[in-house]
Amino acid sequence: MWVFNNSKRLGRKTPYVTVGLIFICLVVALSQLDGSPRYVEQLYIDLAFFPARDFSFSPNFLFHAISYQFIHGGMFHFIFNMLALWVFGVPIETVFGRLKFLIFYLLGGVAAVLVQCLLGTQHPYTAIIGASGSIAAVMGAYLLIYGRTQLWIMIVVIPIRMPAFMFILLWMVVNFFVATGEQIGDFETGVALWAHLGGFFFGLLLCLLIKPAHIRFWQNHQTHNER
Repeated sequence: MWVFNNSKRLGRKTPYVTVGLIFICLVVALSQLDGSPRYVEQLYIDLAFFPARDFSFSPNFLFHAISYQFIHGGMFHFIFNMLALWVFGVPIETVFGRLKFLIFYLLGGVAAVLVQCLLGTQHPYTAIIGASGSIAAVMGAYLLIYGRTQLWIMIVVIPIRMPAFMFILLWMVVNFFVATGEQIGDFETGVALWAHLGGFFFGLLLCLLIKPAHIRFWQNHQTHNER
């Protein structure tokens, strides 16, 4: 499934932070492809978040609660996350400003991994990786600010147009039911679903607190850019 923003323009400011985040993730992903199995294993040890090792409020915790956001479990994981970061991140960076957006994004990832550790069913020595929780926080902000925007959703080869709020809420509901299914032992996906949900709700709450006063909720991004 691919998601495309239907907006004609991205905004007035160059999204340096979003581009920078994607670039860092790309460098790490390419190093995983080019590296030896031992190098990739060491990369996981150095950057991934392991609950048994890192789930404590220490410098070690803070480092890995941020570094895990930049390593992915393969190219498809990387591509889907970066596409979502571009679609949802650029408008929110434009609204928040670069520094505030960067802090928002990184804190979203920290909140996501905390929720995953508290509610997830993963083995404590299983690595938690990926930008999904951080991007989920950005999606929460996008829902509040640009929920009326029309998105193109590519399901296999079929393009479907739907409002952003419908896509994001559907995504959230699916994550919730799959996560609770894991909790009662029906199956296991290997995906940090509670990190998605934790990041999403963190993004909603923090957006309510830090959104610039002149920005209205529930806008259409395309209409907003055409003013």
